[in-house]
This record gives sequence, C-alpha cells and structure tokens, in this order.
Amino acid sequence: MAPQVKYLEQGSTLKILCATDGQEILGIAPLRKSNRYFKGHRIYGVIEAVSLRASGILLAKRKAECLNAFLTYLYGQKDWDFLYFNHVLETFSIVDLLKKNAHFIPDFEVKEEDVSPYLTVPDSLDELYTSLTPSFRKNLRNGMRRLERTHGKVELKDYYELGSLEEMMQVCIEIHQKRWISKGESGVFGTRRNRDIFLYEAKLFSEIHCIRLRFLVVNSKPVAVFYGFEHKQVLYYLLSGFDPAYASYGPSNLLLLKTLERCIESKIKELNFSWGYTPYKFRWCKKYRSNFTFMFVNRKFSSRILNLGMRIARKGKINKLLANIL
Repeated sequence: MAPQVKYLEQGSTLKILCATDGQEILGIAPLRKSNRYFKGHRIYGVIEAVSLRASGILLAKRKAECLNAFLTYLYGQKDWDFLYFNHVLETFSIVDLLKKNAHFIPDFEVKEEDVSPYLTVPDSLDELYTSLTPSFRKNLRNGMRRLERTHGKVELKDYYELGSLEEMMQVCIEIHQKRWISKGESGVFGTRRNRDIFLYEAKLFSEIHCIRLRFLVVNSKPVAVFYGFEHKQVLYYLLSGFDPAYASYGPSNLLLLKTLERCIESKIKELNFSWGYTPYKFRWCKKYRSNFTFMFVNRKFSSRILNLGMRIARKGKINKLLANIL
C-alpha cells in the first residue's frame, strides 16, 4: 500500500519498477530512494519499500524470473548504495526466492527481525475460551460484566454504522491519542503528516472493500478502536487504541474478544497481529512467524568500501557514532 508522492519524506523520490511480458504485468516494485546525512554531508543513498505494509517487491507470475529482473536492473544503477527489504514475513514468496538465490547475489545479507504473532481462529466461542488461560478467561468475563453493569450495553460496530469513514477515522485518531497523551507521549498520530497518511490509506482500503475499522461501543459511545484490513480470510491487526478513562475494564482485550467473535461468525481463518513481540498478543495466541530484513550492497567500489567500514565499526562496537550516521 503506497502513499501519494506528497506523503513521502522530504528529499525522498519514488522509484517504481514494473516487470511485464507484453501487456501482462508480472510484478511491481514500489520503492523510494533517499539519502542519509551526517553533519550536513551526504554519506550514502538508500532504496527501500515505499510502505511498511509491503515487502518492496510484489510478485504475481514467474516469480524467480521477475525478481531476478528487478535485481539485475537495480544493480545496474549507480544512484544508491544500500537496498533494504524490511519486515518481510516468512510467508512471502520473496523470502524463499532470496534465500535460494543468495549465492548469486553479491554482498547480500539477511537478518531475522521481530516476530508476527497470529491466531488460527477457532470454529466456536467455546473453543476460543478453552484456548485461553483460566485467569485470563476470568478477567475477560469480569471486565465485561463490570463494564456493562456500570456503563450499559457493550457492542462491536463497524465505522459505517456510526458515521462516514472520514468522521470515524477522526474518532479513531482521538481515541488512540488519548491513551498516548495520558502517558506523556505523542503517539503515532502526533503529526499531521501521519494522520493524513493513515486517512489516505484507509480510503484506499475502503475502495477495495477490505478496511476493518471497528469500535467497541459502550452505551452508544466509542471507547476503543480496531484498525486493520482483511484479505483472503485473514484479518490483519494494524493498530488499536482505547479511552484511558475505561482502562480498569481492560478495553483492549474486550475489543479483541468481540473482534474474534465477529471473526468466528464471518468464517475468518486467521487473526494476524502484525509486527512486534508484545506480551498482550501472546495472551491470545502462541504461534508466530518470523520477519526478515534483506540488505543488498551496490557493486560500486565506494558502496563496498562503505559497507566494509560499517561492518568493522559494528565489530568494534562503535555503535554511538554508527547510530548517528545511520
């Protein structure tokens, strides 16, 4: 999912590649190029995916041939030093293709990153509750009872049941920000640019009917929000938030409980929690997939020397200086 050009970081430029056979599109690589500076001086150029939602290369057909065409083209360019594919799920076809062809690619590195927990959605609520620990089940039931007894009816509602997409994205932002502001932090929506990107992304998800913007509503008041998208019977959990005034009831977990109830009703096969080893995710599931970052170094002599210097710096634990440069 790629943002408009106006949402790119200042100084970044688009580099969108397309592999075709006649009129047939075999793959697309939505990339962006930017520079890294140290004390006002350009140190090196980087190419990476436009968005964190994609691996950097989207392959449709003849995948190995298509990947090779992209890499061959990029290695023929001199306007970059390092090429990164960040946070690539192990289920993406590009992972196996890159691993199998690693010996053909000069200065190619792969690093295992954090994990993506996921839950195979059970067939019934009874199975769901059975999969949870007794203490967690008790907390969920007690939290729901207390919330209903104190504030009224608790429901899960889609955004279109409450208002327009633009209106409810603003509510989503407000709910999410309340919690982070209460913790003295700015939150992901702390800048106008990030708010605009999420709204633009939500509109794109809406156009292809895969957005899942849902609210935990208590007595007609939204108190928690789930933001994600659905694709091929998998629900991807991208972001959530809750009103800290309701924190004692465990609104995030109640939101997930209601979300999973909806998944069971809708025959969703998997709830994917996306990136990050966060303890609360593993209250719901035990399984996870690995994420990988792939790094390529340009064949240019200057790029190879720079890479060698960075490796030496890492081995010498010159981390503070290296972090400033990066």
